Amino acid sequence: MEKEKIKTFDYWKHEDIDIEIPKTSKIKYLEERNKKYMNNIAMTFDKRKITYEEFHQRVDEYAKALYKRGVRQGDFIGLCAVNTPEAIFTMYALDKIGAVTIGLSPLNNKYQMRRDLEMTRPKMVITADMLYGNIKPSIDDLNISPILFSPVESMQSPLVRALYSLKQAKAGNRVKGKESNLSKIVKNNKDAESVFQEVMPNYVSDIMFTGGSTGVHKGVELYGDGFNSLVNALDYVFFLEPGQKHLGNVPVNHMVFGKALTHYVLGSNLEYDLTLKMTPEFFTEEVIRTKANGIMGGPIHFENMIDNPMIKEGSLSFVQQAVSGGEHFKAKKKMAAESALRKGGSKAIIGNAIGSTETESVTHISIMDTRQYTDMSSYPFNIDYEKEPVTCGYPIPGIQYKIVDLSTGDEVKKGENGTLFLSGPTIMKGYYKNDKENKKVFSYDEAGTRWFNQGDIVHNTGENFEEMEFAGRVKRNFVSNITNIYPEEIESMLLKFSEIREVIVAPIPDDRYQFLPKYHISLYSECDLEDLKNKITLYIQETLGDDALPGYYEFTYEPFPRTDNGKMNTTLIAQNDLKLYEENKKLGKVLKKER
Repeated sequence: MEKEKIKTFDYWKHEDIDIEIPKTSKIKYLEERNKKYMNNIAMTFDKRKITYEEFHQRVDEYAKALYKRGVRQGDFIGLCAVNTPEAIFTMYALDKIGAVTIGLSPLNNKYQMRRDLEMTRPKMVITADMLYGNIKPSIDDLNISPILFSPVESMQSPLVRALYSLKQAKAGNRVKGKESNLSKIVKNNKDAESVFQEVMPNYVSDIMFTGGSTGVHKGVELYGDGFNSLVNALDYVFFLEPGQKHLGNVPVNHMVFGKALTHYVLGSNLEYDLTLKMTPEFFTEEVIRTKANGIMGGPIHFENMIDNPMIKEGSLSFVQQAVSGGEHFKAKKKMAAESALRKGGSKAIIGNAIGSTETESVTHISIMDTRQYTDMSSYPFNIDYEKEPVTCGYPIPGIQYKIVDLSTGDEVKKGENGTLFLSGPTIMKGYYKNDKENKKVFSYDEAGTRWFNQGDIVHNTGENFEEMEFAGRVKRNFVSNITNIYPEEIESMLLKFSEIREVIVAPIPDDRYQFLPKYHISLYSECDLEDLKNKITLYIQETLGDDALPGYYEFTYEPFPRTDNGKMNTTLIAQNDLKLYEENKKLGKVLKKER
């Protein structure tokens, strides 16, 4: 295994360290990390427990089978899956062959699936059979070979498997021939020769999708050894020990947060308790059921714990490490979520993380090992985040950062807001076949260091060891429920309606969904508004899904205000929305929602 060492800083212990960048495949890295723990449990699913020895054996079998089926080093292979052992075996089998995994979302509708497949043109698509319906029209047109597997294959109940199989057969989610059934391919090729391919350093292992800062849909090329470097960095940050359990609720294949979490859990010799109940409303239930020592999610997941009747005295005492990412945690919500943890007997303080698909997940995190504290009433518990900032903490080892004033290009002074620029081994190679977008986000300094513009507005809070506080986003995207909403994408799509002159989409805070989109629509002339709303609803549902539907409408027959350079003043509209929301909230007024 080729390794490179870089000098970095451990902010948690306040000392200089050397961190290794293992320049090898992800599976080869795991083989090295797991070799002393082969008898430990690697994954739990339903009632099945899989040791690390079986995990590597199954990955090798899957790799042999897929190689026999025609997968080769450098091939683009689509994977559309949910959190099951078969999905993880397949992910690492593709890595063992040296193929590039295209992370297709199981939440994609037919329009979104075709968009991703047309962009990357994979040689094959491997998918859970229940997801085949949304993929079939596109792979037929694009001449892509399908391989199907059952997400209940690892469940021990024969009845569940039989009922599921019958349901999929009736739905038409079947493909004729042994060469299109993953379990049969694996079964028939167990005795084939091993197919491990040594990969070159800085190889692209995954392409995942993002709307980025502009709403332009892009493929993100990620380094395999970047994921390895991330796990090495987290050795200095996280504190769970081999044999402890981590909840596997974050989607493992199409979200970089979940893919990085999977590699961290397996690379740290933990037990990964996979669940198909991945949405926020099941979070507390699954944490209690699995008795997980480590848990991760977005703020919306942890907010599910607030006033949750399932939380009893001692029901969360096993939770030691908790991390929130995806959106910044609001102060009152974080206080309430940590209060729920205390009620359940957990000492964990929820770490607040910041990162992106382009950075292979987390780059900064605030987290604290509280296991040594015995007095639940003493510091650091019961923090008043109304007085103490909810920070994003420190950069993980290996990450360099600077905070820049975009108008001057200079770094800002301590305490001043600026745009976050990042450099390090986990930064993406670039956007797939998109030089225009790459030129927007990458730059080089005089020393030749390559910097990525993260697009987040932040400032430092500390004098000695620089803790970072999130202040906002340069980009306009926001989260509704668990979906990234890209205003520019919706605005562009709605301009196709002949009645609409201009559109601005802005976020309105919402206790249930985090934010709801407000559609500001300027019309050319009077029209049937209810008919237009119905057409918009149908169009957005079919293309972007329910979470992109408007929570509110505001119609006008006047053009929107402009900035000095003639662009629509989206910032002013959003600020006015927020001001009106806060005024109504003080008065106890509740606006009528569209959904």
